[in-house]
Amino acid sequence: MLTGINRRHPNSDLLTELEEWLTRQELVAVPGAFPTPHADPLIRKWSALGVQFAVTTNNSARAAAAYVDTRRLADCFPYIIGRTRDLHLMKPHPHSLLQALDVMDANPSEALMVGDAPTDYAAARAADVRFLGYAGNRPKVVALRKAGAEPSCIVRSLKDVWDALTS
Repeated sequence: MLTGINRRHPNSDLLTELEEWLTRQELVAVPGAFPTPHADPLIRKWSALGVQFAVTTNNSARAAAAYVDTRRLADCFPYIIGRTRDLHLMKPHPHSLLQALDVMDANPSEALMVGDAPTDYAAARAADVRFLGYAGNRPKVVALRKAGAEPSCIVRSLKDVWDALTS
C-alpha cells in the first residue's frame, strides 16, 4: 500500500501519515510476534563467536528494535536498518544491506544475509552478499527457488544451522 501511495503521491503528507500509521501497527504487533524456532540461541552463539549482526528490514526500524528487545537480543544487533522515506530503496533494492555493510565496515564477500523472502535473496545478490534462505514451509522453499536461490542455500530449520555451527 505504501509503495502504491508513493507512486501516486510521492513525498506527500498522506504518505507520511500512512507510514507512521503502519509503524504504529507494526509496534502493536511486536508483543504477539512468534519467534523463529532456534533463532535466539543461534544468534547468541554466533554473536559469542564474534560475528557482527545487523537487521535489514522493510519494516520500521523502531518495530524491529522493539522486537529485538523482546527477545533480549539488543546486544547482538547494534545496527537496525529499516524502511526509509524513499520507498524505492526497500528490498529487493540492496540499499539496506549496503548500509549495514558500511556501518559494520564489512566486506560483502565476507558477509552473509539470512532471509526468508525472494526480496531478501534479490537484495543479497545485488549487494554481492552470500545468502542463506530460511524457509519454514514448502511455499517459502518454492518462492526462494523461483527467485533463483540454490537448494543448497536454503534451510527448513535454523536447527540445521545450529548443528553445523556447533559441530
